[in-house]
Amino acid sequence: MKLKISGASKPKRDIIKKLVHWTVNNYIGERGTRNITIYLRFTSPINPKEDGQCTWHDKNYKPREFDIEISDKLKNQYLYYAIIHECIHVKQFYYGELSQDLRTNYFKWQGKLYPYFSASTKQYRNFPWEREAYKYQKILYKKLKNELRDCERREGTKKLHN
Repeated sequence: MKLKISGASKPKRDIIKKLVHWTVNNYIGERGTRNITIYLRFTSPINPKEDGQCTWHDKNYKPREFDIEISDKLKNQYLYYAIIHECIHVKQFYYGELSQDLRTNYFKWQGKLYPYFSASTKQYRNFPWEREAYKYQKILYKKLKNELRDCERREGTKKLHN
């Protein structure tokens, strides 16, 4: 996987790089990630109610290039949640579970069409691809914390702050 990060300090980029690789490898699988490119940018949110967004870069069905924007206001656990959440959308687009038609503003999830931009915040969180992303952001964050805790015990270092 190729990963380009902008809008963050070098120490933050190093941590985020490890997090993105860990998440994508754990959720997509190492073999499937060889031909993925992710451009991750920290920026002021376009919509203040969003912590991040993921869009495809090259084609709308089974894309291989992705843009992820993450709010530069997020810290600690919320930053990790947002990055994991958007990486889950990478997986959804990558496998063709989720696609987007920019001409009609419709999303297609596992064969079913959903109008997107008419959705309220409550409706947005109930889209099936969002439910999956919210569910797995918590599961993967917990798995990450457990793995880091085990690593800290072995190495005697602290690598993740709550």
